[in-house]
Amino acid sequence: MVASVPTLPASPPAGSDQVAVASGQAVPMPPPATSEIEALFATFVETYERGRIDAFAALFDNDADANLRHGRAAIRGEYDELFRQSQWRRMQLTRVNWKRVGDRAVAKGEITIRIGWRDGREVEQRIAVDMELVRRDGRVVIARLSQQPKL
Repeated sequence: MVASVPTLPASPPAGSDQVAVASGQAVPMPPPATSEIEALFATFVETYERGRIDAFAALFDNDADANLRHGRAAIRGEYDELFRQSQWRRMQLTRVNWKRVGDRAVAKGEITIRIGWRDGREVEQRIAVDMELVRRDGRVVIARLSQQPKL
């Protein structure tokens, strides 16, 4: 009698945050590593400041929630409008604390945003930020982004 060895899929199913193991059970993917978190946030700032809407939107999960919008397409639409109406944007990380919770990384803190509108106005705003990062299809993406102006 020959024992059969279960085969593993080449990669987890699309959109999955789990990976199959030989036992046939799925286990959660590890939370994002510090280097992945730092790289994502650096790309978040860079694409925001340069108005690179496609690269910016790609940082979000397909089912992400951000600023009362659900899904990458809706989030993209909101930021596309902002990028078209502004001449320049600056984002500064003021204070953000990261913590791994299960298969996620959660960030809470504050950012400072400066925007130069096409009509000549300039605005600076401090914003409280709450963000969740997850691993999807082998990369780290934003699952939730909540921003509230600081008074």
